[in-house]
Amino acid sequence: MLTDDGNTTFLIAFAGSEPVGHLNLRWLGTNEAEVRAYVTETPELSQISVWPPEMQSQGIGTRMITAAEAMITDRGHGQVGLGVEVTNERARRLYERLGYLDWGHGVYRDRWAEVDEDGNEVAHEDPCVYLLKRLSVSDNALANH
Repeated sequence: MLTDDGNTTFLIAFAGSEPVGHLNLRWLGTNEAEVRAYVTETPELSQISVWPPEMQSQGIGTRMITAAEAMITDRGHGQVGLGVEVTNERARRLYERLGYLDWGHGVYRDRWAEVDEDGNEVAHEDPCVYLLKRLSVSDNALANH
């Protein structure tokens, strides 16, 4: 299942009728100024998550990423990026196995906020590394753009 507002496509993975994962595809790229200084006009994958823990390591994340990459190449983009927390070694291994490479500009700070159960906004700042992957754009996508 996916929802698309033109700027963002939200993919949801299901096991039967139960949601077990999601991925946010930002067509306009990252909001992080530190990354935008080097990476422009590159769609970004974010908020990649698979749950509950017993659903992890079953290829759900890989299938969501592969589906997002196909959408990206269909729109004529030749590159995709994503940020991964420095401490999230498991996710980084997955991304590198799928062909994502370190962007070469060191660690940046991913800044985001959420609302807690009391309605208070809580700010976060996580050290991350940005990874990029070159994609093969199909002839069909080029003809449509």
